[in-house]
Amino acid sequence: MEFIIVLYPTSRGVVRDGQGVGQTNVILTMNAGVYTFTLAGPSDYAPSSIDVTLTGTSLGSPRVIEFQPLGAAPAPAPAPLLGNAPPVAPDYLVVLFPAGPRGVLGNGQPIGTTNRIIPLAPGDYALALSGPADFKPAAINVTLADTSPDSPAVIIFAPKATS
Repeated sequence: MEFIIVLYPTSRGVVRDGQGVGQTNVILTMNAGVYTFTLAGPSDYAPSSIDVTLTGTSLGSPRVIEFQPLGAAPAPAPAPLLGNAPPVAPDYLVVLFPAGPRGVLGNGQPIGTTNRIIPLAPGDYALALSGPADFKPAAINVTLADTSPDSPAVIIFAPKATS
């Protein structure tokens, strides 16, 4: 069994080889194979499709692919390093929040948006979401090291149950 997350700023249907297989921004499971992914609905996103050879994943290390709305701003640059440290390769993080896009805070500072790949300097981060406190847990600590855009660290915030 293989694992993949298809990112898009909002929830949309995921289409694999012409068949619906689930929604964006959640972990999907499927057999190993070579697939072409698109999104359901209007073709108002880029790229128009993504070809993936899906193998060697795990629940803790899913493959991640990302679609963006046409005309969307590019991903932010990695967080700057302090002092005179030499530049280092960034690490990558995805913060999933199925209730929709939110700002992501790292150590109290804005670092990106949920349901997108966020490049950051390696290190320790206390993560939270901006906006109403309608998610759980309230914060998650993560150490970024040895990640890539195809295999980022994945953190999930869940909506709080409403009564």
